[in-house]
Amino acid sequence: MLCEYCNMKPATVILKQNIDGEMKTVHICRDCAQALGVTLDKINVGEVMNDMDSFFASMFGKKSASQSKPGTIACDFCGMTLTELQKTGKAGCANCYNVFADVMDNAIRRIHAASAHCGKVPASVDGHMSVTRKIEELKAKLNVAVQNEEYEQAARLRDEIKLLQAKGEEKNEQKLV
Repeated sequence: MLCEYCNMKPATVILKQNIDGEMKTVHICRDCAQALGVTLDKINVGEVMNDMDSFFASMFGKKSASQSKPGTIACDFCGMTLTELQKTGKAGCANCYNVFADVMDNAIRRIHAASAHCGKVPASVDGHMSVTRKIEELKAKLNVAVQNEEYEQAARLRDEIKLLQAKGEEKNEQKLV
């Protein structure tokens, strides 16, 4: 198989990247791989990602996140540039997550195939979260009951909400002691 980049030499390197949830594969020669910054013994991910994004974008007709001139975007709080972020893989401050939101979201989606946490809730937080959700549900039912002028039902819901809130405050006080 010939290199899909130069179409002249035999392809000896396989590059794979997840683009919009679809795995794309490109076969390239050793010279084209080195031109992109890929070495066969180790890969410097930060330096390669810019070139690979552009390469895959040109191959598959997608606009890459790094085509926005990475050195020009900088965090107004800590001064970190997009290039530095991509080299180190670490944000300089909390504001970087807002400034580089699009790029980080794309990177997280490429790595994890999603940008939202879908895992388990820690046991220490789970009880509090379920009580909070239950209170929110009861408040919504309370609003509906008041709008429908079902005052007896509303009174029961109000009492249940107060009971759950009191239990939550007791647990918080016990944790402080």
